[in-house]
Amino acid sequence: MFALADQLTPGIKTYGLLYCLSEINSVTTANQAKEYLDANNLAYVEAVVTSTAEVMQAVDAIIDRVDAIFVPNDSVVQTAMPVVAEAAADAGIPVYGSSAVMVASGAFATISISDRDIGAITADMCHKFLQGTPIEEIPAIVVDQFTTVINTTPAAQIGVTISEDV
Repeated sequence: MFALADQLTPGIKTYGLLYCLSEINSVTTANQAKEYLDANNLAYVEAVVTSTAEVMQAVDAIIDRVDAIFVPNDSVVQTAMPVVAEAAADAGIPVYGSSAVMVASGAFATISISDRDIGAITADMCHKFLQGTPIEEIPAIVVDQFTTVINTTPAAQIGVTISEDV
């Protein structure tokens, strides 16, 4: 994700990490992002929330201190993505989300796994289980196929031109 951000909007020095503390997937992804950012000498400012009602206040607290916002896969923040995207566009900064749904809701871009592919893989695993394969014999699968999704509306709002090689 950060390599994509560097390609689309080079020069980002400080990321805002916006996520909900009660979603373990968000916390885990945010911790991994912090490790990456630390290892690459990039700064970050955290804005954590516990409910959708707190999202705008959290964005307001960081918007003037960051060059971009990163949102892990987080249903609480996803619900408020239109207001996050509007505030970021007004500030001229990109929002990088963790899913195509976030991009469809107003985030600028993502690299994510396809929800359709995950659904198909999950259906295959469920089918095996329902056909009698013990759950411990169904291997966990790491999806390694990713899709880049870019929303041209926020791109235009923040003045980013998408090159043909992207």
